[in-house]
Amino acid sequence: PRDLFWHYPHYGNQSGSPSGVLRHGDWKYVEFFEPGRADELYRLDQDLGEQKDLVARHPERAADMRARLKAWQAEVDARMPSPNPR
Repeated sequence: PRDLFWHYPHYGNQSGSPSGVLRHGDWKYVEFFEPGRADELYRLDQDLGEQKDLVARHPERAADMRARLKAWQAEVDARMPSPNPR
């Protein structure tokens, strides 16, 4: 009954991409920290394999979940990735 948040601001050795995630009920919102990579939205009770991105079909839900994720990131002072100057 509560929101779940993930914060993964780096590349991993098991093919992880820098991202933040919010799980709200059956919905999962993914914010990618890579430039040019679009955020994604899934309804896990209907798409457990996360094959069908629903951002375009549910822009209001995506915007709400992005705002919740951003608020949580600010609340916990989450460290965000920055470009390597070299």
